[in-house]
Amino acid sequence: MKSQTMSFTVMELPTKRKRTEITVAVKKALCQYKLEHPKCSQDRLVEFIKDTYAVTIGRSTVSDILKHSDKWMAFVVNTSTEQKLTRIVHVKHAELEDALFMWFSSATSHNVAISDEILTIKAKELGEALGISDLVYSRGWLCNFKRRRGISLREKHGEPASSDVTAAASARERMQVLLRSHQNKDIFNFSETGLFYRLEPNKTLACGPVKGTKRCKDRISVGLCANADGSEKLTPVVIHKSKKPRCFHGFNPNTFVDYYANKKAWMTPLVFQEFIEQLERKMRMKKRKIILLVDNSPSHNVTGLELNYVRVEFLPTNTTAEIQPMDAGVIRNFKGHYRRYLMKQYIQDFHEKGKVERINVKDAIYFIRDAWKDVKQSTIANCWRHAGILPGCTNHPCEQSDSVEVENEVACLIREFKSEDPVTAEEYLAWDNAEPTEAMLTTADILSLVSNTENRGDSDSESEGEEDPPKPVTLRQAIEGMETGLRYMEEQGFTAVDVDAIRGLLRRVREHQNSITTYQT
Repeated sequence: MKSQTMSFTVMELPTKRKRTEITVAVKKALCQYKLEHPKCSQDRLVEFIKDTYAVTIGRSTVSDILKHSDKWMAFVVNTSTEQKLTRIVHVKHAELEDALFMWFSSATSHNVAISDEILTIKAKELGEALGISDLVYSRGWLCNFKRRRGISLREKHGEPASSDVTAAASARERMQVLLRSHQNKDIFNFSETGLFYRLEPNKTLACGPVKGTKRCKDRISVGLCANADGSEKLTPVVIHKSKKPRCFHGFNPNTFVDYYANKKAWMTPLVFQEFIEQLERKMRMKKRKIILLVDNSPSHNVTGLELNYVRVEFLPTNTTAEIQPMDAGVIRNFKGHYRRYLMKQYIQDFHEKGKVERINVKDAIYFIRDAWKDVKQSTIANCWRHAGILPGCTNHPCEQSDSVEVENEVACLIREFKSEDPVTAEEYLAWDNAEPTEAMLTTADILSLVSNTENRGDSDSESEGEEDPPKPVTLRQAIEGMETGLRYMEEQGFTAVDVDAIRGLLRRVREHQNSITTYQT
């Protein structure tokens, strides 16, 4: 009997992908990228993480992360230690830590020496004011707070703030040496300014006698940032007192500006750090390294941020009025364009309604966007040359041709406004120059700010004096209005190009109406 030989086929098991630990920073970046590119596919998100962080993940992992995007987006990566975290360590009293960090930033910027004992005393004071009774202010808690915020003991060094070293001439020399290794397109300057966004030249236009009124000084803070050759202007930062005014019904301000809110409408360390983190993400995606110049104010605290693509450098103390490019004419030119739009709106209101109606913050955001677009590249480049901080530059006189043109137009609008006691265009543009965008924070200020420091939340807080939002326009109303406008243009003899443009828009709206009717049928 022959023996039978049995053979076995060994099946190869599929190779299992190596387990990858994904840090919280990567998860947050993934959620942020999806937020900025809502239509991108999961494959594109996988490629983004692989290209940016050299981490390979699967599509199912991407889906799991995006399901909890709110959790990952709420996490703030402050230190290199936290960059390595793969899960969130929740802070029990985040509001207290925000308040203490604000106070620390404000105090150190005013040359106040801070020790562990002072930090602990201040933490207890703030905790008591916030109604916190279940926290032991131990050494361990303080150590963890400092680690999370990147705070360490440092010796005070250098010359005093009032020293001759900080004179404008010496500061220019120092900045030229610092910027020597950077191209102009990669050198940026950020500065904020107060803006009375409803400011009228004086008494308003009216058909008859009116009661005397004070100038409206409702204020917002506006931050502007541009590079040295004027080729790149970043989205304006706007800080208002209300997160969600009535006029924002159905309106997303972040489509036009980077919108933040706190009760003082001030720039704070928390707002500035979020701005810097967004800029870091943008430059990381472009694989581009830049240098950002800012003044040494309390709010510009970047302590603890892990920055690889944005290098933040502070201008020497007490020299910003002389050497900061934004203050050399860029902000003034921006305000000229803004007030031009504002005056035209007020005059148009009078001609159409017989009275001037004050604008709301939504209108102001539109004006800010358009005014910043109107600031010319040549104007920004001229102001950088005038500052004299770029390598090879001297303190050139600033060319004012564009600014003069804008001021002349504003002067004409002021005359058309027919104010009984008119101001000059120069006075009108400079009215809010001295308006602070921050201050040495008191405990009361800090408690007021931390009560709504999450600047992009969905709070229903409202601005005083703003009207209820109008009802949404129906499709029928839109078509009837466009038909009326078209008939008016034809009767008044508008050019064929303008009439055809309106006809084209009307045709598109009607096609939209037909598509809706077909779908419903």
